[in-house]
Amino acid sequence: MENLNYPWKEKWTSRNKLVAKYVRGKSILDIGGGLGGLKRFLKRGTDYISIDLKQWTPETIIYDLNTGFPLLYRQINTTVCQGIIEYIKHPFEFLKGIQMYSRRLVLTYRTGKENIMERNNFSQESIERLIKASGWKIIKNLPSVSKFERIYICTKK
Repeated sequence: MENLNYPWKEKWTSRNKLVAKYVRGKSILDIGGGLGGLKRFLKRGTDYISIDLKQWTPETIIYDLNTGFPLLYRQINTTVCQGIIEYIKHPFEFLKGIQMYSRRLVLTYRTGKENIMERNNFSQESIERLIKASGWKIIKNLPSVSKFERIYICTKK
């Protein structure tokens, strides 16, 4: 699956490489991990867990995160959410739920209206208020690979 050609591959690879710089710890939960592109930019020996709607890789845990969280029975050093919050129906509860497993969150959010019915369309100010209201402290707010997307590095309050 690594060689699968999809239209966003180059941009997602660049974003994975950038996001990996802000991942800390030996256990990583990649929510919406897709093909596991982030994994190849992590330190060797990192315990990598991916959750997605589809079985992209044999290791992927299949789960619909719009219904809650699967039981992981462990703590995670960093949770990564790239391009996933935009499609979560209840983002406040989702962001609160991550705190059951992790004290550090690296997420991306792409602003702007698109013709996708399932996508929420928060402004940058609104997504930042939502992140903070759900119990996260934004310690860095960085540009991503797209002018409409930001990377938020957060810690649990």
